[in-house]
Parts: sequence; C-alpha cells; structure tokens
Amino acid sequence: MKSKSNLLTCVLLSSALVACGGGGGDAIAPDTQSVVVAASEAAVAVGPSTGSVSAPFVRSASARYIIVYGLSSQTGGSLKNSAQDASGAMTTLNATSLSGGTVVKEISGNASYAQGRWEAGTVTDSNGSKIITGVDSTSYQYAAFNDLAARPTSGSAVCDSGSFTAPHRVAGGTPSSAKMAAGTGTASIAFNANSAVITGAITAAADGSTGSTAFNTSLESASSTSYTGLFLGGGTGAAVSLATDGATGYLVVLAYSVKLANGATYLGVANFRCQ
Repeated sequence: MKSKSNLLTCVLLSSALVACGGGGGDAIAPDTQSVVVAASEAAVAVGPSTGSVSAPFVRSASARYIIVYGLSSQTGGSLKNSAQDASGAMTTLNATSLSGGTVVKEISGNASYAQGRWEAGTVTDSNGSKIITGVDSTSYQYAAFNDLAARPTSGSAVCDSGSFTAPHRVAGGTPSSAKMAAGTGTASIAFNANSAVITGAITAAADGSTGSTAFNTSLESASSTSYTGLFLGGGTGAAVSLATDGATGYLVVLAYSVKLANGATYLGVANFRCQ
C-alpha cells in the first residue's frame, strides 16, 4: 500500500529488520489514499493470532471469496484455490496469499465459511509481495463462503447479531486515531419469487466517534453480490452476498466501508447467521 508522503515506519520483527511499504492488490490498482503511519501507532504490539473455527473450511464447486484492504481496493469472485492453516486462518485465496511470520486476527468459521483479518506477514498477489507488520493501519480482511444450492422463493429469515473482524482505518482522521474499530450490525432476509431482499445496517466505532452504512438490496441468484452506496468508489457502502451456513440456515456475508463522524474511514468484513 502506498502512502501519501515519503514517511516510512520500520519495526524489528524476529530479529530481522523489515521494510514497510510497497505492493498492491490482486488485479486491483494499489490503494493511494492511505494514512501516514504515526509514531504512536508504531509502538503498538501485534500480539498473537486470535479466534478459531469449529471445523476446517471445505471449498465447494460454487465457493466464493472477497478480500478488502484499502479504499476501492478489493478482489474476489469464484474461489478455485485456497489453503487454511492449523489455527483456522485462510492463508491462500486464489492468487493472494499470506506467508512468513503470520498474524491473523478474529478468525472464525466452519466447514462452509471462513473469515479473518491478516495483520502481519508477507502478502503475495499478482502485483508482487508486500510486508505488513500490524503496527500501522494496514490489514487484509477476508471472507470465504459456499453458495446456497438454490435461492428460496418465499419466506423470511431473522439474523443473529453477527460475527465481525475489527474494522481497520484506511483513510482520514488524525494520526492519533485508533487503528482498529469495533463493528456491530443487524440483518434480515425476505425471499420472493424474483430475489432475496437483504436489509440491515453496520456501525463502526472508534475514538469516541461512530459511523454507519445501511443496506436494502436484492440478490436475484444464489451467486449474486450486490454493491451498495459508494463501496466500489471508496465511500461508505457494502458488498452483500448470500451463502449457506452449513446447516439449515443462511449466511449474509458483508464487506463494508464506514466513514466516522471524525472523518476516518474504516473497512471490515462480517457475517450474519439467519434462520
């Protein structure tokens, strides 16, 4: 991820001097709107990976994925190649992989979906390799999921309170702003003959400031993704998909961006289990 200035921050990891910066996304132009790393952020410890899965992800023939990491910087689609480590963290999603001294936060999932946030390691994609250290605002957020066998044509589903990664700051705010936010939200599904109508909202909070994005969108097929608001343009919005929860219910899968009242923009992923 490129910075707006020539300021680079370096940290010593595992007795090796690691350079920060460089790189881009998988078939996506590199983010050019990232915030400068503040000295106060550079002192934050990365810590170990967090979270777990109830079962390893089993990729189906109709599996999909999304990775988001910067303003207008995302990749996703049909998932044909994947790998998962012993902690449950996905380390390969098609042409994008995480290796080296890896730290993955907020790991969750089961045999039908997987979610997490790459915080440290070497990210490799079609544009080359990039080291992320966890001491600035850089994260790669991912979700992998299996499509429904078929979209229902009637009925409705009420969703739980959701499972969230920690949204990371990608632009705006002040240098002292928190790198990570807390995400909350709601979702519901109504099926009809033509589509699945998914409604809800996501809120992110950090440094005493909040922001939210609401969605009310229709998915015509089991393999559809709907982009709401200005998500693809670097503004507030979401990428909304529907998946199987691996049992008798459904999974609403979201990647989203939210602008807080203090001007900071945060990016994250979430899923809601619905019955």
